[in-house]
Amino acid sequence: MANIGYCMQMTETIVKNWTKTKRASQVFVITHSYLNFAQRREAPYVSLKRAWARHILRHLNVNLKIKGTMPPSEGPWVLVGNHLSYLDIPVLVMAIPELSFLSKSEISRWPLIGRGARAMDTIFVDRNSGRSRDQAKTNVTNQLRLKKSKLCIFPSGTTALGESPRWNKGAFEIAKSCPCHVIPFRLTYQPLEPIAYIDRDIFLAHLFQLVGLDSIDVTIEFGVPSLVDDPMRATQNTKQWSEVNNGLAF
Repeated sequence: MANIGYCMQMTETIVKNWTKTKRASQVFVITHSYLNFAQRREAPYVSLKRAWARHILRHLNVNLKIKGTMPPSEGPWVLVGNHLSYLDIPVLVMAIPELSFLSKSEISRWPLIGRGARAMDTIFVDRNSGRSRDQAKTNVTNQLRLKKSKLCIFPSGTTALGESPRWNKGAFEIAKSCPCHVIPFRLTYQPLEPIAYIDRDIFLAHLFQLVGLDSIDVTIEFGVPSLVDDPMRATQNTKQWSEVNNGLAF
């Protein structure tokens, strides 16, 4: 009887792990199919981005709630807020499909994910290189001034569970020089810890954990748009508002 019980337990574990593996691999299959479609001439680019985000969130059983006033339909403006996970990207794209991002350069080298980031007009920056930071600042300014873009920047520079050590003021300096509005947001997740993706985490292992969750509740709260007078003060005030209970549902 003990052997039968052990075999049944092992069979259940294998089936469960196979299901999680299949669900994790589907994230890449879904993304790949949308990227291929986006390469077609005259593809409905913005509609495809929202459809991809909707497909990914539905696949991962994500329930999205939006609070506050949606950002203006016309750009340019800069969206700034807390950064908790790679899941932040489809969540924000679902809310604002025209959005593009500033991202750390290593993302560009991730298999398939890097390709997807480039397809969304992501601007990459090596934060350890002064030359790369200067070039990224120029590229961001050009996108805002010439393309009237809607650009999302995570001033923490990376994901953080709890309050991040510091925010970079570059986004606020750019917004002042353009000039354009800064719109704060904050993301909250339930449950938080299995979703938070911190630098030391391994992407595939984390995704394998993520697909095992029954459901994920996420809220985006948008703050009031404002023009920047003092970049340092604006950085501190926005950080304080955005990182209240960083990522935890109120």
